[in-house]
Amino acid sequence: MNHTEGIRNSIAVDNHLIADFNTHSRIQNYNGHYWGKFAHLVIGAKDLRARKGKFDTPWQAPVDDMYPMPELRFVDYRLADLFDQRAIELNELAKQSNKKIALMWSGGIDSTAVLVSFLKNLSLADLDNLEIVLSTESIIENFDFYKNFISSKLRCLHLSEFDMCNTTLEKYMLVHGDPGDCVFGPTSPAFRHLFATGRHNFPWRGNLHLISEFFDMDQSINREIGFGTWYVNRASRNLEEVNPENVTTITDWWWWHYFNFKWPTAIVRPFMHLRKDYKAPIDRKHRVDYANYTYFNTDAFQQWSYSNLKNHFKHIDQGKRGIKWEAKKYIFEFDKNDMYANEKIKIASKSPDFELRSLSVSPLYYDQDWIGYHPWEPGVKKAAVDMLESFNG
Repeated sequence: MNHTEGIRNSIAVDNHLIADFNTHSRIQNYNGHYWGKFAHLVIGAKDLRARKGKFDTPWQAPVDDMYPMPELRFVDYRLADLFDQRAIELNELAKQSNKKIALMWSGGIDSTAVLVSFLKNLSLADLDNLEIVLSTESIIENFDFYKNFISSKLRCLHLSEFDMCNTTLEKYMLVHGDPGDCVFGPTSPAFRHLFATGRHNFPWRGNLHLISEFFDMDQSINREIGFGTWYVNRASRNLEEVNPENVTTITDWWWWHYFNFKWPTAIVRPFMHLRKDYKAPIDRKHRVDYANYTYFNTDAFQQWSYSNLKNHFKHIDQGKRGIKWEAKKYIFEFDKNDMYANEKIKIASKSPDFELRSLSVSPLYYDQDWIGYHPWEPGVKKAAVDMLESFNG
């Protein structure tokens, strides 16, 4: 197989493995070397592909057309209405397709808000069709919610038993909380150092140094002098090209960074982490259904997020309470848990089993049928390294 063409036509590339290549055998081309660093320096990103505008990568792989960006226009939707309507819609689709709903619950804010929408809007008979995919870590992260609304009330399936394959997708509608990190505002650690002085609200134009300095603040072994400027300039050229009207501040810049480049990859995490056989293809019909069932992957949620860019961080001076306050308000109106509403913050919701499965068997890239190719297979690593060495940036 020609792995160069395979990577160029791939669904996803795991750039954490590219970063490992770069660590053990330094890429000589500085553009390729910087690209090989991004997965260790850019928060929560395994792959980056622009849904809108130009953004070159070493692979020049296409963006999956199942995750398009809608027209960016201002809407006055109420978030609670969007949650309620989406739960009702997905429940009806599940019944029409004769599928059970498997809801991946981490205990975090996004997946808890999604679960609340089902608990609020489904009848007891319909809730009997709902299964909660969780782990011990999920329970620990939000024990009160588990005790009051899940334990002995809903069917549960341990994360370790879940296999992302045709058989599972034939039986289940898979629902999860990604990419809620984008819907409710970008990941704040990237600009938290600017909160005290209010500089996170500065215009992004003319202040790219305040964005790129986040990467220079990383004092770990992954720190790379010059990477921040190189990377932020490239992403900013894309933003300048598309020029969405409401993206004006530094926080907006980080929202665009997720919304345009990371949205599809965040959605397909289960395809990359929850497979027991990476050589078993996944039928396109199931992949199309999966995209349509993804809770937040709708025009309405994306347009609501865009329209509310100036609201996502308006309570940031309230500390923990200000993080994802819109979603926490929806949860609080249901569970009345003051502690969760006031103290819950965004954390990486992962279980050891999830991490073990993803790190031990992760392929380097996935073809159009989601068949994975590992770096130790003949020609795979060489193709990736050659493309990094010839990357013009």
